[in-house]
Amino acid sequence: MQIYNFHLVWLFLIFPIIAVLFSLSARRRRTRYSSYADQHIISHHLQRVSRFNTWMKVLLITIAIGFTILGLLRPQWDHEQSEITNQGLDIILAIDVSRSMDATDLAPSRLERGKLQAHNLIDGLQGDRIGIIAFAGTATLECPLTNDYDAARLVINSLTSQSAVRSGSNLGRAFTMAEKAFNVASGSNILIMISDGEDLAGQGLAMASRLTSQGVRIFTMGAGTSEGAVVYHPRLNEEAYTRADHAFLQRLASVGQGSYYNLGSDDVSGDQILSELREGGDGRLQGRRITGLKEQYHGFVILAILALLIESLIIPLLREPKSQ
Repeated sequence: MQIYNFHLVWLFLIFPIIAVLFSLSARRRRTRYSSYADQHIISHHLQRVSRFNTWMKVLLITIAIGFTILGLLRPQWDHEQSEITNQGLDIILAIDVSRSMDATDLAPSRLERGKLQAHNLIDGLQGDRIGIIAFAGTATLECPLTNDYDAARLVINSLTSQSAVRSGSNLGRAFTMAEKAFNVASGSNILIMISDGEDLAGQGLAMASRLTSQGVRIFTMGAGTSEGAVVYHPRLNEEAYTRADHAFLQRLASVGQGSYYNLGSDDVSGDQILSELREGGDGRLQGRRITGLKEQYHGFVILAILALLIESLIIPLLREPKSQ
């Protein structure tokens, strides 16, 4: 057995709060009674209240909350097999994290718009592997090829221009890192580069051609506008003007036998891009069976609903004696 959302265990701390709230509610109810009724009237009313039924309602509400929390924790046990079918694509996102990606000519910034598009792409994946490369003056493999899409999303969310190991913009380093990360013999490798097109080292086209010769298709996504924007460099305490080089990114995609997308103007969804990726792939569908633990939260949710239904049927009053 395992708990998928173990980080939500703290929700059980709500029970002491519930006990305090019920106690305060009962005390407030007695105070309100005494403010507009005499003691003998209050005593007569309380004689009609069933303590057993009252506490049973409280108990059932507490049980329902407990089962709801157990459902949110997503307990898993018993193994089950499922079959997934995919096209065997290995996709690496190379995301530019240089200072120029902080420019706001593409709201909220070039980098944030690129990260949003990366999330849209991952949302459309079905069994394909995804990897993440962050690059500026050098490149780092932030997430190796994996089927764990949640982990890939966390990596993307963590990317900022401050995380760059070396300043600058060297696309060639990103291609070199992708070459190491890919299993180039699979024939279904795709590199998607999200960048403003600045290549200070001038190695991008040569490395793109080399990677393409090994069977990797290259797609590019341009972040920024041709008009450009001013970006501030906090370490150097100076401002610089930066323009997106869409023409260069188009040449990269052409050399890489892929396509170019302008994040600022192209109304293209992640599903449409993935459809194009699959059309250009090797077309071989791959099926495999995976074994995992079965989700068991459904039973706890049903028990919580049943507890609430039973609680709603209980009347916290004693039955009136039948008249003779």
